[in-house]
Amino acid sequence: NIKNKHKILFGIDKDKFSKITYKEARKKLGIEDDEIVFFHRAQNEFKGTPYVLEALKMMDANKKITVLTCEGKGLLDEVKDKFNIRDLGLLNDEQMIVTMNACDIFLMPSIGENAGLMAVEAMTCGKPVIIFNNTGLPYVTHAPECGYLVKNKDSKDLKKAMEYLMENKAEREKRGKLGRKIVEKEYSKEIYYDSVRKTYREVYNKKQKASK
Repeated sequence: NIKNKHKILFGIDKDKFSKITYKEARKKLGIEDDEIVFFHRAQNEFKGTPYVLEALKMMDANKKITVLTCEGKGLLDEVKDKFNIRDLGLLNDEQMIVTMNACDIFLMPSIGENAGLMAVEAMTCGKPVIIFNNTGLPYVTHAPECGYLVKNKDSKDLKKAMEYLMENKAEREKRGKLGRKIVEKEYSKEIYYDSVRKTYREVYNKKQKASK
């Protein structure tokens, strides 16, 4: 029953995330050229880490995979013998930018999400984002065209998506470029500032008319 609604998407400083290249970021983290790198915010409660773990358990151990995680540590220890798991812990802004640029694929199979800021950050860096078909993430990432949609809470489907993007560089690049375009069109800080100013002007003008 709300008559006056204003949609303001959060703004990203897209230039801030472009300060380091893919090759520079990987060199900084000591990652070899032939490694496929996943990045995931590890947290059992909301970020879907148990599903990531189950998907990794089912994957071929012969693949050269590195999984970078931030926040939670030790949550993927069960597959440390199969793959290179690097728990980076809590990251500051600069470390996050380096890590996001170093990865090939961002994993965000969340089961509870408020806005999905990290998905937009990944898109800003030109990275494809794998998400569950739930919460607001399909909307935020423009799935299925940009965000790679997986059945909700389905580790097998998550594994399938991870392997598909691993083996298809052209698909990764296509979705990554589309993600960057979406950020420039919808999530830039300039658009955010303009939206806030426009909303304040509209509300003020309505109040002025009502008072007359």
